[in-house]
Amino acid sequence: MVTFEETLPATVYGIEKYLGSGLIKGIGPKFAKLIVTQFGKDTLDVIEAEPERLIEVPNIGKKRVEAIKRGWAEQKEIKNIMLFLQDKDVSTAHATRIYKQYGAESIKVEEEYPYKLADDIWGIGFKTADTIATKLGIEKERFIRLRSGLLYTLNKLAEEGHCYGTRAQLLETGAKLLDVDESLLSMTLDEMVHTKDVIVTPIPVPPGSPDSTEVDSGVAIYLPPFFYSEVGVENRLKKIYASPAAKPAAEQLSIAGEIEYDPVQLEAIQTAVRSKIMVLTGGPGTGKSTTTMGIIRAFRGQKVLLAAPTGRAAKRLSEVTGMEAKTIHRLLEFKPPEGYKRKENNPLEGDVLIVDESSMIDVILMYSLLRAVPDGMRLILVGDVDAMIMEQLLTMKGIEVEIAEDGQKAVDMYRDRPEGYYDAVLMDIRMPVMDGLQATEHIRAMGRSDSGTLPVIALTANAFDEDVQRSLLAGMNAHLSKPVEPERLYRILSELIVE
Repeated sequence: MVTFEETLPATVYGIEKYLGSGLIKGIGPKFAKLIVTQFGKDTLDVIEAEPERLIEVPNIGKKRVEAIKRGWAEQKEIKNIMLFLQDKDVSTAHATRIYKQYGAESIKVEEEYPYKLADDIWGIGFKTADTIATKLGIEKERFIRLRSGLLYTLNKLAEEGHCYGTRAQLLETGAKLLDVDESLLSMTLDEMVHTKDVIVTPIPVPPGSPDSTEVDSGVAIYLPPFFYSEVGVENRLKKIYASPAAKPAAEQLSIAGEIEYDPVQLEAIQTAVRSKIMVLTGGPGTGKSTTTMGIIRAFRGQKVLLAAPTGRAAKRLSEVTGMEAKTIHRLLEFKPPEGYKRKENNPLEGDVLIVDESSMIDVILMYSLLRAVPDGMRLILVGDVDAMIMEQLLTMKGIEVEIAEDGQKAVDMYRDRPEGYYDAVLMDIRMPVMDGLQATEHIRAMGRSDSGTLPVIALTANAFDEDVQRSLLAGMNAHLSKPVEPERLYRILSELIVE
């Protein structure tokens, strides 16, 4: 027998959060604030004993008062559930999500399957579920805990840009996270493979590479969505590449020839009109936008679609081209909970799709996009491969990375964060909007306690003495030329970042 003593929120702030949590129909954050402003600490007593007084609150009509009275009566039925959750130090926000997900079964799910919360409810991860489970007395070596911890480890790898993990990687990281022996985790992982919680597949060895001598290096362990998306991306790219384009390339080459560009840009434009799939890469300031405009002009007369993974990137693409550019979600007509309207049976309508900032697209979103691309459409992916590789090099070392799309954005991000937030800045000197040299000068001139000490490392496409000198004069601390050598990058960061 478990008993609870009812303890409703005691402070005015707590009452407002309680009423605005969504548990009581007719009251949201807006009306919660109005009601609490009117009645203060007596709010709950008024709702309980004198609900007709709610009409005294500005902008609350009789219909809403009746709705609140019904909602208050209904919420009494869930008090035991909420009190149970509060006893386990579950926040009001999490308790609300739990109740909305499981209803009357909430206590049963918590007591018997607490790690199910991490699987079913957005915003409740493994660590929250593990805290609840610990308070419930669940042993740390239980299968449900080990399974959830391994899934959490794979999800963290996915957040860092990895589609899979190796067995050794999962066992080592998982053992530290869960504080258990790797042998227990190994048995758990075997059972997860058997039940299809994870998918195991060999890692192909590139031609010419020496055979791996490590047992685990040749096996990839995936969460199912990442496995099926990765396979799906490969299959769709093969199918699109093998299918003929809507118009012959010969008709387009003459159009491209009318435009004057430098030899590299012209070659890129001609490659685009000859190709079914093309990847256009280059760092900031290398002319990707100009080349993209040339490609669009070369396809004059055809329907060209423009997209980018983020709203900011789509807006910038639209400003550069003078054409409508959409986020990928908007392009695919995403509507929760139905998902994407555009897919195989309702593909995109057009001849050419140009996707900017494609290095920012994860494999699941890319698969959703390619599912909506008809076989005859040309696909041009534009992105900064150096930025993507740089991010991967840093996240591999456990370094948290934030990316600024241009120099002005870098300055804004630095200004908006508290002093000491950033440990270092890697600044491409050819950033758009505001170049890296100007951005560094702005940071140095801000007068914050860390403005003069924050390490800023210059990135350039070459190692000319002139570039090195310019970066140092702008206040940068070091210089890296692209492609970046990983060991040199790590060495410079370790030298400049002082704990």
